[in-house]
Amino acid sequence: MAPHGSDDVQIRSATPADRELVARLRARCYRPSYADEEALHKYMDDERGDLDNGDILLTSRGGRDVATTTSLRGEMNVRGTVLPCQGIAWVGTTHDARRAGGVASRTMHHAINLGRERGEALSSLMPFRASYYANFGYGICERRADWKVPPALLPKGDTSGFRLIEPDDDNALAQMVDCRRSQFGHARLGHGDVMFPHAADAGVRMWRNNTVRTGYLYGDFDSDGSMRGWLNLIPRDDGPRRGLDAEWMVFDTPDGFMRQLAFLGTLKDQYGFVYFTTPADRPIHLLLRETHLPHRAVEHAHATCAMKARNQVRVLDHARVLSEPAWPNAERTGSMVVRIDTADEVAVTLKLNVEAGRCEATPTDASPDFTCTDNAFAAIALGDVKAAWAATHGLASGMPGLLDDLGNGPLPFCREYF
Repeated sequence: MAPHGSDDVQIRSATPADRELVARLRARCYRPSYADEEALHKYMDDERGDLDNGDILLTSRGGRDVATTTSLRGEMNVRGTVLPCQGIAWVGTTHDARRAGGVASRTMHHAINLGRERGEALSSLMPFRASYYANFGYGICERRADWKVPPALLPKGDTSGFRLIEPDDDNALAQMVDCRRSQFGHARLGHGDVMFPHAADAGVRMWRNNTVRTGYLYGDFDSDGSMRGWLNLIPRDDGPRRGLDAEWMVFDTPDGFMRQLAFLGTLKDQYGFVYFTTPADRPIHLLLRETHLPHRAVEHAHATCAMKARNQVRVLDHARVLSEPAWPNAERTGSMVVRIDTADEVAVTLKLNVEAGRCEATPTDASPDFTCTDNAFAAIALGDVKAAWAATHGLASGMPGLLDDLGNGPLPFCREYF
């Protein structure tokens, strides 16, 4: 992509020849001192094709590089349909160029336009501050439940298929990648998840290598030797007690998840707690031997749960996001007009015709039945927020009608971090 900009600000795509420059610029953006630059150089050695694909953007002002972002080429599962999704990562401005002439804003707008040019239907990011990215049309589309559970409370089950994965077992690595792809493509377990196809193998390899340095990897193998799922376990101190952090729990059936919980329960003699994260609509406490999530201080063993909201999404192609995935209510028939007021100050108005489990969304000049911002639309379209709730609480106006069906299904949940 050719450099462009206004005034003395120029934005261009980095090339492989810019590897050292990218590492140095990222250090100036995110790290507190020159001494931390080496870590960024090492990370660049593990990059997953972003330079080769022209996905890293460099912004200069007055001839000096002052900002960067990365526009990853990914996919998002929306109710079982995989749509092209941009992953925004490594957004940064050097300390001496913040709040100075809109450098960061121009970089973000350029990245969003790049996603549109590539035909990506959605754009996703993990914000440092959600209110900042809301200015660019991104809405929070995920609720995560962080569980801390004593292993003795976990359900029992068959754990005979679990065994350690050796660090140099590349055959197991290939099966780990296949398990991750299977989980991502699942209509319910993968809804809202993001994957970067060009980096899937390297991404799983990176997680494996990180785990080898700090913990253990376990595979769940079927009787024929095929891998059904896997998880990594990292020791974690919690005051005087030691726990285990299950950072990745990869499975493609509810039974696979239950087997993993049972396996974690077998470690009760060595660890006081296990930590794992699930979508917010999974009442894990009801699976435990003590279902209480205490409302006051208690002495008996119990689980705790904390809520987080992490993934932020902007819909780039509203008609496609509504039309391609299956409609949640196969019996629904009807039509309505929806207007989305975008951060680009351009309204998108669509007529929705729903029949036989599909939606056809087409542009229209008709008056809307329901109006919302693109921030709210992302949460409604992915089912994180019911349209009626949004209208009742001032996030939208009008009658939700058909749109309320989009909230009938699993909450979106992203396992990747970028």
